[in-house]
This record gives sequence, C-alpha cells and structure tokens, in this order.
Amino acid sequence: MSAWINGKIIAAEKAHISVQNRGFTLGDGLFETIAIKNAQPRRLAAHWARLSASAQTLALALPFSYEEVQQALRALIAHDHLQEGTARITVSRLSTGRGLGFGPKAQSHGLITTSPAGAPPSRLKPLHISPVRRNPAAWSCCHKTLSYGDAIGARMTAKEGAATREVLMLDVRGHVASASAANIFWWQDGQLYTPSRECGILPGTTRAIILDLAHAKNIPVHEGAFNPTHLFNAHGAFLTNALVGVLPVYGVIDETGNTVSFAPDAPFLRALQAAESLMDQ
Repeated sequence: MSAWINGKIIAAEKAHISVQNRGFTLGDGLFETIAIKNAQPRRLAAHWARLSASAQTLALALPFSYEEVQQALRALIAHDHLQEGTARITVSRLSTGRGLGFGPKAQSHGLITTSPAGAPPSRLKPLHISPVRRNPAAWSCCHKTLSYGDAIGARMTAKEGAATREVLMLDVRGHVASASAANIFWWQDGQLYTPSRECGILPGTTRAIILDLAHAKNIPVHEGAFNPTHLFNAHGAFLTNALVGVLPVYGVIDETGNTVSFAPDAPFLRALQAAESLMDQ
C-alpha cells in the first residue's frame, strides 16, 4: 500500500498524522473508497461530487482540487503498477484547540492511498438483522464520515461472532435501511425496490448507477420506507457498493430465526450485473 501526502508518494506505514488531528480524535472527517479497474479509478467524478457535497455540509475545507486528486491517483497507480485495486481519499479536520468547536479558519488534512485488489467477494451467507439502527437525522448515516462505529457495531452483532460478516440494518422506525457497508435492492414481479434516503442510507454511487440503469431499461423502481416483511416476500435481492458492484443476497434471517431464501440467480439480476460492470465513468 502506498500513500500520497502533500504531493509526495510514500509507503503507507511511513505516513503519520498529528495526535491533534480531529479525524483521529473525534472522527471529524470524510472519506471515499474507489475501485481501480484497468489501471483507472472507477467513477471518480461521482465520488468527488459526493465528497464535495458532504464537505460543504460539514464545513470541511477540501485540501486539494479534483485535478490534484486525479494526478495523485494516476501517480499512485503507476507507482504501484496497479491494474485492479482500491483507492481511498481521506479528509480530516485539523485541531484548533480542545473541545468540539472549531474556528472558521480550521484547516484540513488530506491523504490518498491505494492498495491491490483483495479477494473477490464470496457468496453472502443469509443476512441477520442487526439490533443497531440507522438514524436518518444523523450525519454519520447520510454522509461517508470517519465515524463508522455503527457499522462496526452492526457487524459485531452478527451471529456466529463473524465481525466481517455483512448484516441487514433497519432505521430507527423499523424500516429496511441498508447493509452495514452497502445499499440493498430487492425485486418482485419485475419491479425493483430500495430504501429511500429518508431511511438513513448513504446515497451510494453504485446505487445511483442501478437506479439510472433501471430507468433506462424501463424497470419500475420504488424508493420508499419498507417494513422487513416486504423484503421477506421478495423474489430476490442484492447489495451494491463501489467495490463489490452488484452482489446477490441469498437470504435473510427473520426475527424468529427462520431463513427466508432468495433466488440465487435470475436473468433480471444478471442483466443489471452485466450493465453495471460496463459503466466505469
């Protein structure tokens, strides 16, 4: 893994931050995780747009421009000879003193890293419903902040003690929201369903692609607040995020402990997977 800091590339283990960095002490910052495909960052413009919008909401100054990020990623990818991999852009606020407050001139710290691609995602085990809930009013749910305690806690509640295992999260009202690190879709009778932003979801870049593809293919799409029973009655389901693309869900475990199984494969799903894989910009 390599890191880009202030225009220089160094080994990630040699990168250092101040002990007063608010991203380290308070989780005060944002990040984006970007897939690298064919030696190119995938959908960088969409990630930058989300990062910029969230930074404006959080009054977080971005320490570099879009052009500088492009240049940094090109340099990192060439340096590490990456064809497939992962990039991460991290921005954290620098401390202006003790406490939660910060002055109007607070600066920020930027870090960009790249790493080789990990193992391809394995078949998902049935998703347990986590007792950890997503709050639509919380910035940590609606923005990709450095405060990821809820997602970590949700996975820690997974059965069998598998903290790396994906789970299903509901919002505070009991509606289906998302997985801990992915958006969720399901289909029934040729129609697509997904939780709306009012359910405390992160507006995923791949989620946006799927919505666009569905509209282009004249697939009816319903965004809303759905009870878990609606998901249990689905024909099939899948998760989306920037790294896995479209990943089938094979089942959900309901409140009684029974596993609701979904179709493991379907032309409907294969068509979306194929179309999504071709949309790199």
